[in-house]
Amino acid sequence: DTAFALQALRHMPYESIAAFLNDCGIPLVHEDEGRMYPSSFLAASAVDALRLTAERLGVDILSNVRAEHIVREGDGFRVEGLRAVYAPDQQLKSGRMKAGALIGEERCACHADRVIVAAGGKASPMHGTDGTAYGLLTEHGHELTDLKPALCALLTDQKAHEGLMGQRVRARLMLRDEHGQQLSESRGEALFAEDGVSGIAAMQLSRFAKTGCTLVMDLRLAVTGEEGCEVLSWLEKRAARASNARDLLIGACTAQLAQALWRMSGAKPALNKEALSALAYAIENFTVAAHRHPHRLKPRKADGVFGPLHDLHVLIEDLRHVAVLLLDAQHRGAGAVLGVDGVLD
Repeated sequence: DTAFALQALRHMPYESIAAFLNDCGIPLVHEDEGRMYPSSFLAASAVDALRLTAERLGVDILSNVRAEHIVREGDGFRVEGLRAVYAPDQQLKSGRMKAGALIGEERCACHADRVIVAAGGKASPMHGTDGTAYGLLTEHGHELTDLKPALCALLTDQKAHEGLMGQRVRARLMLRDEHGQQLSESRGEALFAEDGVSGIAAMQLSRFAKTGCTLVMDLRLAVTGEEGCEVLSWLEKRAARASNARDLLIGACTAQLAQALWRMSGAKPALNKEALSALAYAIENFTVAAHRHPHRLKPRKADGVFGPLHDLHVLIEDLRHVAVLLLDAQHRGAGAVLGVDGVLD
């Protein structure tokens, strides 16, 4: 829901967010494609800084607690849940510590003026993001839309990129339907996996994938260094000094990518104009059948909770009260539960 995301961001624009993070000790860097990251490029360092800020502000953090219900109580809320109880950690002969085993659970509750649900969607059950957070909101009248994988890899025809697993390229990616109509496009890094294409650029397209799609990759930037390069002319200049077709792309890309491009071209490697034209087309239009992974648990889920959001709007405008913030183990936040991940460029 791009409109909702923009409405929320207008209440807390980038400048305010950057100033807050800087006050927490988290310097930011600006990527070429417009994304902002902690200067360390490590999420763990940002989490540590936010945890330190919370401690300095006197925030109580309760871990190993699973929220089960949010109950209205007067002008506020009561959050009911189960706290996991573990045996003490044990020190092994090697000196390492062995985590204590789970020995039971006990009921607990806390009271607050406001409750912020930022527990992610259904992306990583082993870390607590198992979809149960949706129930915290649906029992208050919010509607749960259909869930579908988003921000995940695209499964593709493996033969097309055989031998490319682990290869990274900078490319323009276009997702087209069965009629050739473009559904969406993105630019950035793509990573060839064993069974598909991953990386930021591919993951941004995954929410639009459906049966019969094709993924078209413009690899001019990855091969020639220029996104708008006239590839045939570029190849002809290289062919003039190459002794054979095998040497044509040496230095421009890896041997594995060169082999894949020749396979995609359908031409026998040669230095004549017909073969070079076919290769130029393959560089600009590396095309594979693509679809979204139907069962993989790792991707986040698109869409999510939709419905009366009045309480959430109040949270954005006024956080001066005692608040309870519900997070999953990986601090995925409210974007996933509300279904706005991957929507904004």
